[in-house]
Amino acid sequence: MKKFVICMSVMALVCMGCSLPCFGADVAKIGVVDIQKFFKESDIGKAANAQVEKEHAKLKADLEAAAQEVQTLEAELERDAMVMSEEKREEKDRAFRIKKYDFQVLQQKYSENLRKVNQEMLRKLDTKLTRLTQEFGTKEGLLLMVEKGYTMYYPSAIDVTDKLIVFANSKKLTLDGE
Repeated sequence: MKKFVICMSVMALVCMGCSLPCFGADVAKIGVVDIQKFFKESDIGKAANAQVEKEHAKLKADLEAAAQEVQTLEAELERDAMVMSEEKREEKDRAFRIKKYDFQVLQQKYSENLRKVNQEMLRKLDTKLTRLTQEFGTKEGLLLMVEKGYTMYYPSAIDVTDKLIVFANSKKLTLDGE
């Protein structure tokens, strides 16, 4: 019986000794980032948005000019249809249909172009944000950073979006280059 008590005591001490390092572990620091807010409020996000808006405005102006041409041709066709010969009317109608088709093709092309510009900006921003969050997380001693959209609940104390925006703005990041 005495041997049993001694054996159990030794085992209890060994188990306690092995578990002591667990009590000294660091508390996991987690940060939550609102990417939409980052893109809207950071300098690099604003620059990307301005670049996309500039491209959008240029394409929109081109499309409006092409639409105006189509409308002018249509109005001309309707106005002069009664006084034109059948051959001339068919020729104008054919020119109108071609112009209208060209406009639709141009519209699709510009829409695709704008989509590509958006994707390219998002790719560039994503690359910059990944590097930035790694550097920021290391600097702040964070174990994990999670995007706000993927969390169901988090206390506002672990939201690091504003700090990340300040950090990004201090880095003076640009869309091109490092």
